Amino acid sequence: MTWNTVPLGNILVQSSNHKQIEPGQSYKQITVRLWGKGLVLRGVCDGAEISANRQIAAQTGDFIISKIDARHGAFGLVPAELNDALVSNDFPCFKVNEEALAPSYLKWYAKTEAFVALCKQSSVGSTNRVRLKEGRFLELEIPLPSLDEQHVIARCLDSISDGVIEASNLADAALADLHALVFSLHESLSEPEQVSLGSLIELDERIEIVEDDGEYPQLGLRSFGNGLFFKDAVNGAATSYKKFNTAYQGALVVSQPKGWEGAVAVATADHEGWYLSPEYRTFRFKDEKLDPDYFAALIVTPWFQHALSKMTKGQGARRERLRPEMLLEFELQMPKLAKQQQALKIIANAQEVSKRLAMRQHEMSALLPALLHQIFEQ
Repeated sequence: MTWNTVPLGNILVQSSNHKQIEPGQSYKQITVRLWGKGLVLRGVCDGAEISANRQIAAQTGDFIISKIDARHGAFGLVPAELNDALVSNDFPCFKVNEEALAPSYLKWYAKTEAFVALCKQSSVGSTNRVRLKEGRFLELEIPLPSLDEQHVIARCLDSISDGVIEASNLADAALADLHALVFSLHESLSEPEQVSLGSLIELDERIEIVEDDGEYPQLGLRSFGNGLFFKDAVNGAATSYKKFNTAYQGALVVSQPKGWEGAVAVATADHEGWYLSPEYRTFRFKDEKLDPDYFAALIVTPWFQHALSKMTKGQGARRERLRPEMLLEFELQMPKLAKQQQALKIIANAQEVSKRLAMRQHEMSALLPALLHQIFEQ
């Protein structure tokens, strides 16, 4: 596919739509997000709060770029809800010559690595004072097919984008339904009396002493119930830790500093033998009391995540650590083991649906970057 290349100055014209700022009047202001995530409302303020006497009033379809963060993907088209919002001189605003350039095409081309590279080329200055130079930016060229082709490309990418959003919404809904199902089953099958978690699990840590010449493949633990993940191995001589905990199948892994934030998970066979920070405490499920798979489904529900957040006090860096005794003292209702396993047969089907939709969402999300590269950067 051969397209002409056109200087940006032929298709973008810097806006001169200045608006006089009046104290007592309200004005919308724009924030430009990084990495092609577009423009959003920064807020609404009184003219008395704006130091300049006048600023550019952006219009729907204008293209705005940040002088400071253009090289980090800070640009985008003005949506209808930001029509007439203000931007300062640090955010050059350009009118699109729609006789040559479809705004919808520009929206997608601006998300490519090639466009970000152009912004980097037109940004100059020392490390902390790099700024985009409008003149240099407008001299650079982009590939430009005919208007008809631009519209076809944009419609294709819009359709894929809509599919990504739909897949994301379906995956989110399926996950919410799964959590609701787990909690509903848990409530209906639980015994009426509360028991301490310490009657169902016990601290069981398998310590590995660190040797200088040893290699220790690591596991990390995400917050908000997002599970364990694999990390690179650490050389014994390169770590300050004197010991690691070892993961084993069926272990409940709890982060002391981030347990309140939902950093808990149940290890599977895939995690067997990998190493954990000593800040990650491991607990064994007591036989005939609690099924690891059942608890793994329960701990990611909003109900249990909320319970974790209430176990410690404080804020930010002063947040209390989730010590093992705090977790073991937590009281809850729990079904008998047979009923847990009965519930798991129902939960497994919902988990499979949620997993498939999550995979579809991941595949759809990966499709857009691949298409952008294939269309624009061959």
